[in-house]
Amino acid sequence: MQLQALLADSWRQLRRERAAWAAGLFGVAGNLLLGLWLRQAARPELWREPLRLWWERQQIPVAQLLFWGGGALLLFLLAWLLALVGEGTLIAIAAGKERPWRQARRWLLRLVVIDTLVFLPLLVVLMTALVVLVALLTGSTLAALESADPRAALLGGWSLALLCVTPLMLLLIPLALLTLVVRLLAFRAATLEERGPRPALRRAWALVRGASGSAALAALLLWGIAYTAGAALSAVFLTANLVIALPGVAASRFARPHLLLQLLLALVEWAPRAALFAFLGLGWTHAYRQMAAQESA
Repeated sequence: MQLQALLADSWRQLRRERAAWAAGLFGVAGNLLLGLWLRQAARPELWREPLRLWWERQQIPVAQLLFWGGGALLLFLLAWLLALVGEGTLIAIAAGKERPWRQARRWLLRLVVIDTLVFLPLLVVLMTALVVLVALLTGSTLAALESADPRAALLGGWSLALLCVTPLMLLLIPLALLTLVVRLLAFRAATLEERGPRPALRRAWALVRGASGSAALAALLLWGIAYTAGAALSAVFLTANLVIALPGVAASRFARPHLLLQLLLALVEWAPRAALFAFLGLGWTHAYRQMAAQESA
């Protein structure tokens, strides 16, 4: 794995290809809209009266929950699809294909199916772990209420439940990282080699097994860049959002300026997030091509 060439090629295309910047802007737009929506949904004045009614009359704010929760779900789906279109466009740009946007639209269904095949088993395992944890906590709580010393029984039961579930949750961390690597490589196999979703996943898994060192180096490099830059951006913009939110918490008359400031801040955040998204998309494509070339050699 030629890491210096990988970084150089990705940076060169990011600087020269306007379509790469457009794909980055497109890819992160949904996430920024979702974040803005969730920040609006988390305003204290929005839930003060519904929480009072729930406390006094057990009246559940169904309409508000459906509106804000349904809106968040729709924006999550939009963010996912926009990210896949942006990812496909960046793959086409890195591979030097003409009309990258058209290529991305043609590949979109394959990428959706790959994500479904990859994340559905993980979701089932995670939901199973949560169900087991809830069952253990509920059972230990009910048993503690019937015991002579409820506090000690409750503490012991909850500790035992967490002890049973913690190894499974720790096992999910390396499994999730491996799954993400296979997913990103499968995207490239499905697009660059025109494979179907299942053959692309088998191809990606074969590459990971045959070139595990190269895959690990690419993941450490690209995810290291993503984590470092993403953490810095998150710290800056989270602090800015908190500073902006304070007047809105203090007085409701600041609601409209608060929203305008958040929109402005989201626009400022859009550019660096887009550059990071585009660089990573290009980088993983060049990493895949290097791994495929090493295998054929």
